[in-house]
Amino acid sequence: MALALSPQLVLADEPTTALDVIVQDQIFTQLKQLQKKMGFAMILVTHDLALVVENCQKTIVMYGGQIVEFGPTDDMATKPLHPYTIGLKNAVPVLGSSKNPISIPGTPPNLMLAQKGCLFAARCPLATEKCNNQIPKLNLASKTHYVRCHHLAEAQKFAEKADNPEIWEINNRTVSV
Repeated sequence: MALALSPQLVLADEPTTALDVIVQDQIFTQLKQLQKKMGFAMILVTHDLALVVENCQKTIVMYGGQIVEFGPTDDMATKPLHPYTIGLKNAVPVLGSSKNPISIPGTPPNLMLAQKGCLFAARCPLATEKCNNQIPKLNLASKTHYVRCHHLAEAQKFAEKADNPEIWEINNRTVSV
């Protein structure tokens, strides 16, 4: 029904939640065929990173209702730069890996209360006083990759160490990278 009026844009909000991977693949195969035939753009809203990597050219990562990182999906999957995106990548189990997934400690911010500073600061190992008091701008990290973080220069070094669970300990607030 969503395609009956030949829309230019389709918003697919969790279209395959709770479905097995075979059915997911069938649905996305059909969506890609329809997209090619009808010429519509599609925004996929999902928590499933594997679906994003397999089906999207560009990725936007949001935290607390705010864009924290966006760029080409390949860059986001292989070289994430925002600590939240790095944490999401490390939370996904890898088949055949001896390393366990790492959960991001803490809880998301209460968006019913006024927030100041970076919304991820309370959970971020790189957070400093500046993060607690000043909202970071969306910075250009490369030609097509944007990141909302005060510590973009340290992010790549952090990403290299972020598969260590100790680096995520809340008591270890500022990490030397």
